[in-house]
Amino acid sequence: YGFDVTSLRQVAQRAGVSFQLIGYHFGSKEELWLAAVDHLFAVRVQVAKTTFSPVRNFKQQLREWLRIALHFAIQEPQLRRIMCQELLANSPRYQRHLKSRMDEATPYFNYFFEQARKQGIVSRLSTQEMLLILRGLLLLVAVAPDDVTSLIGGPIDGSKTAGKLTDLVVKLFITDQSGNSLHPHERASEEILSSG
Repeated sequence: YGFDVTSLRQVAQRAGVSFQLIGYHFGSKEELWLAAVDHLFAVRVQVAKTTFSPVRNFKQQLREWLRIALHFAIQEPQLRRIMCQELLANSPRYQRHLKSRMDEATPYFNYFFEQARKQGIVSRLSTQEMLLILRGLLLLVAVAPDDVTSLIGGPIDGSKTAGKLTDLVVKLFITDQSGNSLHPHERASEEILSSG
């Protein structure tokens, strides 16, 4: 189970192709792994390249963008497994390849959130804090699906789960109509104080 204990012969057998064919096209297990990661990340980076449009409602754009990103993460269990195995093992492949693929998307996230910040739409969280929350949420979906199930009150089932997680993140990131950005525990504290 995992990169180190899986041989190219096992991969060839599972894929129903000859070992020589994999060797011819990829050369090594590392190169095959890189091709798989590149293929899976290409879609993810494309999602991250969502262009901010000043003529569209930003809150709606953020909601759509988050829903697509979260739905992709939920629907791509192979990528989640690869990322988790390599991250938890702190493997050289993670350091050299996965981290750089994730970093490719970062400028697009930064641009998206900075445009929202200029409009006063996003919360007082910094862009870096919002990125950490998103990465943490995507990792949580991968490594602790039971926690996500309890968080959303139902099974992880693709678009429905992506919708619930999107609503959760949008509430955290977007300022309310008065321009305030309260964290959930601050809102609860205010409600308790105002009711007493």
